[in-house]
Amino acid sequence: MTNKSQIIVKEATLDDLKAVQDLSHQLFEHDVPFEPALNMNWSYEESGRKFFVNAISDDDKCCFVAFNDEEIVGYLAGSVKPGQDYEKGTVAELDNTLVLDEYRGLGVGRKLFDEFKIWAKSKKVDRLYVSAYFDNSDAVAFYHAVGFKNYGWSLKMEVNNDEES
Repeated sequence: MTNKSQIIVKEATLDDLKAVQDLSHQLFEHDVPFEPALNMNWSYEESGRKFFVNAISDDDKCCFVAFNDEEIVGYLAGSVKPGQDYEKGTVAELDNTLVLDEYRGLGVGRKLFDEFKIWAKSKKVDRLYVSAYFDNSDAVAFYHAVGFKNYGWSLKMEVNNDEES
């Protein structure tokens, strides 16, 4: 059994790209019940690959990976973003994250988030943002546990299909 002290979080390198893409794909598999319009191949397509290469390489983006021995068991990608014109200050967004099921509840997600928060502070951001699917109660509970507060609602309406909601 793995314990929290065996997990090491590091900045991802390009050598970690394939593992991060695989974890991102697992995230999409987990999230597709909440958002059926997800492109399940995105993690491996050029746009997904570019997203993660940039997260690993760009100064205003980050990607952290959690290791148990040699195995990557979780990742977190984030970025500094311009704030809304009507808000003061700068922001960082936790873009996406996943911890393998068998490592949940061991503090891996919190370790990844703590590294993200340290990184964001080093970038002099004023606020952190994250979005989660409304019905993804596990993700929402995790984000609350690390200190996020409910902020607003994001609503969506399908208009180009025959189904009525």
